[in-house]
Amino acid sequence: MIVNRCSVSLCLLSCLLLAAGCGGSIDADYSKLDLVDVSGTVTLDGQPLSGATVAFEAPDRTFSSGVTDAGGNFTLMFNTEKSGCLTGQKTVRIKFVSDSEAPEGETEIEGAEKSSTASAQK
Repeated sequence: MIVNRCSVSLCLLSCLLLAAGCGGSIDADYSKLDLVDVSGTVTLDGQPLSGATVAFEAPDRTFSSGVTDAGGNFTLMFNTEKSGCLTGQKTVRIKFVSDSEAPEGETEIEGAEKSSTASAQK
């Protein structure tokens, strides 16, 4: 009985410590990161493209991304708290799913993906 209580107590303590370590930090210090603001406009056939996902991906597979608004405008987000993108060589990916391209019985399919390489600098 004592062993079971110890096991349960140890398990609860471990869960509490794990949960405390998983929370986002309100006071995160982003000043040490080399972040730059990145925003732009995406068009298709001269018209703003709404609802497209824009991602700047580094060779190590980390990325910043944003979604275009009704005017085709986007701002890259480093994470849910901070806008920006780390400097360096990036592959730019734009993904868009058109509702009109979805086959019957499916809600969406990947419509198009375009990639190019860019360099994010201060």
